[in-house]
Amino acid sequence: MANNPQDVSKKKRSSSQIRADRRARQQRKKRTRSYFIYIGVGTIAFLLIASLFAGSLPFDFSGGSSPAVDEQGKSVGIKQEGVKGGAAGLHFEPGETLPDEYTSKPATSGYHYSGINLDIPEKQAPVAWRVYNTPISDEVLVHNLEHGGVGIHYNCPDGCSDLIESLSEVVGTKQKVLLSPYPNMDNKIALTAWEYLDVFDVFDKERIELFIETHVNSRNAPEWNAPNMR
Repeated sequence: MANNPQDVSKKKRSSSQIRADRRARQQRKKRTRSYFIYIGVGTIAFLLIASLFAGSLPFDFSGGSSPAVDEQGKSVGIKQEGVKGGAAGLHFEPGETLPDEYTSKPATSGYHYSGINLDIPEKQAPVAWRVYNTPISDEVLVHNLEHGGVGIHYNCPDGCSDLIESLSEVVGTKQKVLLSPYPNMDNKIALTAWEYLDVFDVFDKERIELFIETHVNSRNAPEWNAPNMR
């Protein structure tokens, strides 16, 4: 029996439509695959860029005192209560009353002396980054922290020559770090950066170097890009 021409035409149209549908599905799959590839590449690029800045941004935006950690979960200090009114206008002169009390010992932010006072050398601020054998007041130290540096302090009423030697060796290899005694604080060792504090009683080189690496020139400090002074 001969095929009806209309049936043949329908079969041909059906075959063409099938091929067209197949091509359309393949194109949709290709577009979907490309879309996810672009999303994946973009996400990876974003994470890589973010990781470049993560080390210099140990922020806790909650505003309270809370532990900050690096990407391995190791402590890089406790974030202190921020200064009232931010960093602007926090300079005051020697002889004036401290406008607002510090929130920690040693201090990590707040009002501080500014400039070189030739009449009162111990009040000049900031001071050079080096090892000191005598205490430096918070009013001076805070200015150094404002410049993106780190302070290392010790409290040894009965003496601790070995500890001082170990701390001095660390400071001698770093930029924008100073060491000084700090009487009357609760712990034997304190590390300070702008709005960050870490305290402990046993020398821990890895802990100290991690704090320094995290906070020196951190964008958290108002004038973090101030030059190093020796």
